Amino acid sequence: LTLTNGALLRIDGGTSLNGGGLAVSNRPGDLDHGLSAAGSVLIDNSRIEITGLDNAGGTVGRDGVGTMTIQNGGTLEVIDAGGSSYGFSIGQGTALSNAPGTGTVTVTGAGSQLRTVNLNIGRDTIGTGTLTVENGGSAVAIQGIRVGRDGGDGTLNINAGGLVSSGNGSGSIFLGSNTGVAGGNALMVMTGGTLNAGTGSLFVAHGEGTSSVADVSGGTINAPLISIGHGEQTNGNLTVNGATTAINILGLRSTGDGATLLVGRDGLGLLNLNNGRITLDSQVAPTGLSGGLVLGGSSTALTNDGAGTVNISGAGVMELRTGVTQIGRQGTGLLNITGGGTLDASLQETSVIGRLAGSTGTVNVSGTGSTWSAGTRLFIGTDVDFNTNTALGNGGTGLLNVANGGAVFANDLINGATGTITGGGGTITANIQNSGTIGPGNSPGLMSVIGDVNLLAGGTLVLELGGIIVDTGYDRLDVAGTA
Repeated sequence: LTLTNGALLRIDGGTSLNGGGLAVSNRPGDLDHGLSAAGSVLIDNSRIEITGLDNAGGTVGRDGVGTMTIQNGGTLEVIDAGGSSYGFSIGQGTALSNAPGTGTVTVTGAGSQLRTVNLNIGRDTIGTGTLTVENGGSAVAIQGIRVGRDGGDGTLNINAGGLVSSGNGSGSIFLGSNTGVAGGNALMVMTGGTLNAGTGSLFVAHGEGTSSVADVSGGTINAPLISIGHGEQTNGNLTVNGATTAINILGLRSTGDGATLLVGRDGLGLLNLNNGRITLDSQVAPTGLSGGLVLGGSSTALTNDGAGTVNISGAGVMELRTGVTQIGRQGTGLLNITGGGTLDASLQETSVIGRLAGSTGTVNVSGTGSTWSAGTRLFIGTDVDFNTNTALGNGGTGLLNVANGGAVFANDLINGATGTITGGGGTITANIQNSGTIGPGNSPGLMSVIGDVNLLAGGTLVLELGGIIVDTGYDRLDVAGTA
């Protein structure tokens, strides 16, 4: 099927439940979608409209192989007058025919667009879908986008000049999304362009048992919540490269909660920030949760099994302007800042490592130029009252390791009974209250503190003695203020 030179194809489903649609490479005898094409559609400077009061939609590659190209200002629009949750699917395999569905759609050229209610890329256990948007093309799904849905495998490619958006409302973008079916894989590759989630969210590995990878080497992502490793038994990975890459976690979510970066809510989450910039800012006071950076669990987690890791290295910069930082909330959190990486949370009031009992939080800041500005107060191994910014006790296991030229900044550092501060060759700029363990060196070495150190009752200072040469034969705690 080829449409050129301003042609218009309108498919009207009326009010029938399964009427009004487009199926490219459909299983034999299936008339549910109104039009069964012979595998390939070209929309060149032309328009296809799919309309209906109920379930208007279509599929490219349902139980077969289908391709579609939208170019030179061409448009495919699914108009659902009934407000149904249906939409458009790319690559759908169904159990009815036990045949795999493979769909490929490319939207390219200024003004070219795919617009629908919902968009599924790779749907059902034997469905495989790929969507590429580039060169001024756009794909907009008002109620949301699901890549790798219900066990399917989906790929979303966004190249220079491409725009993918879930609309201006609360619709979210899901990489790996299941509703009762475990498994499925999702891949997002960005080399440029823009991804917008409106007031919704970007989920990397959302549904149970999904595996999702997002590789961002250019372009811009806008979403008030990004969650990596969200669902149970999920595995999510977001890697950020490219000096011009910008990830903006800005504004309030549709729930009124503050801007949030969540890694390892109930599954395994990994964020590698090797280059580029991540900025988090609620911009106005939230009416719900404060938001911020959370590794390992969340207030909405279903289990205590979430494990989140964030690696910030080289020219990677993360700036947290609002909310709080929690490394190991009730699960396991690991933050590594190495090779000159920067985490700037100087505008936040509170950071905590190993917050709730049973949690494990670890922060390593190592290498010349590697810095963590942790805000007004940094707590280790203790629960925290965020309203008063004070310790509540009964924390998890927290470890702060500052070494080899790394630097940590805070006004006050409160090390709880289950907290440990260690490292050799690093600098901590803060007034430290220690009820846990301070172990300078790390076989052995120097720990420098610009500030006061108060060794409270029950706290421990561990000094290794192995020779007569300072910093190599025995540990040294060098306190610029009062010890």
